Amino acid sequence: MSDNAAIVAIFSMVISAFTAVTLMVLWTRRGRHKPADTANLADRLLRMEQTLDSVAIEVERISEAQRFATRLLAERERQPALVDSSAGRDGR
Repeated sequence: MSDNAAIVAIFSMVISAFTAVTLMVLWTRRGRHKPADTANLADRLLRMEQTLDSVAIEVERISEAQRFATRLLAERERQPALVDSSAGRDGR
């Protein structure tokens, strides 16, 4: 085996060993996390639900305002333009 092939083989084994050790450490630490506080989690979920409900109400208000503005613009386009009353007094 040439010197370059031996260096590549050793380097590959070192990288493989480092990767295996890292994965084993991560795997063992996986179960060590403290359990979630269920009371705190329930409170957070309740607050998130209330916030989501308020956002939904605001979005509905925005869409209602958009529908109202669109309806006003549509009605304005259907009505004829007002004639300037001052034009008749000048005789023009």
